[in-house]
Amino acid sequence: HLAPLPVLTPRFAARLLMPSGGFSLVAEQGHEVVGIVSVAPESDGVADVGALVADPWQRQGIGTRLLVATAREAARHFRELSLTAHPANRAILPTVHAAGLRARVRQRDGLVQVTVPLLGMAPREEESPAPGA
Repeated sequence: HLAPLPVLTPRFAARLLMPSGGFSLVAEQGHEVVGIVSVAPESDGVADVGALVADPWQRQGIGTRLLVATAREAARHFRELSLTAHPANRAILPTVHAAGLRARVRQRDGLVQVTVPLLGMAPREEESPAPGA
């Protein structure tokens, strides 16, 4: 979603955390949730990504780490990610680039549309074979 929410209802929170056919990742600091990424199927092989990092935690690499983990997990199920932002969002492109991801960027309907191909993405580290295996 592109607009701030005054109240996060339990139903909407559940929809963000458990998208049908997708997945979510959460970043925590202590017992505080500081970031979330939600990935949901958009069309054939394409997943829509929604990301949020709490204001006090921005510019600390949390969004970048979430996006790297998201791309690795999504590569198992999708061929590309789609991220949409307002043109005033100056964090989206630096975050994508800091994550080491290639991206196609275009303006569409007054919004910035970022497409990230996932072909060749490495699996999650915990799924990599052990040395000597």
